[in-house]
Amino acid sequence: MTEASRAERVGRRVGLAVFGIVVVVFCTVSSVQILRQVFWPEIASEAAACRPGIVRLSDALDRARKSASAVQGERAAIDAFRRGLEPEWAQLSGIRSQCASDPEALKTLEKVKVLRFAEERHVRLQAIGLAPKRRAAAASVERLRTK
Repeated sequence: MTEASRAERVGRRVGLAVFGIVVVVFCTVSSVQILRQVFWPEIASEAAACRPGIVRLSDALDRARKSASAVQGERAAIDAFRRGLEPEWAQLSGIRSQCASDPEALKTLEKVKVLRFAEERHVRLQAIGLAPKRRAAAASVERLRTK
């Protein structure tokens, strides 16, 4: 065995070891971050009270509905709706944990969550259903302008 081939083998082994260490560290760090988000989410400090937090979620839902109705197109309406939910809905897990000892508030929170998804679905369906009507009305108005 020559000195060059031996150095090649050692270099290859060192390279594989370094690559393996980088992959293992990356996977470990990523897994830890995911597990922390899933099992130990950060609770926002603004969600100090249960019932006022639920009221803020409901108010954000109203704001999101209004902002979604002001834009055209399904994607734009959904994006506007979701932007309208923030920052209150980012605190949902904190509000839920604050309401753990209040069964009535938990039931209300669940109803507000169900309403949120129903509203989002309605925004999507409304945008899809209204799009042809908006195009037809815009075309008719444009024809009136040109006559």
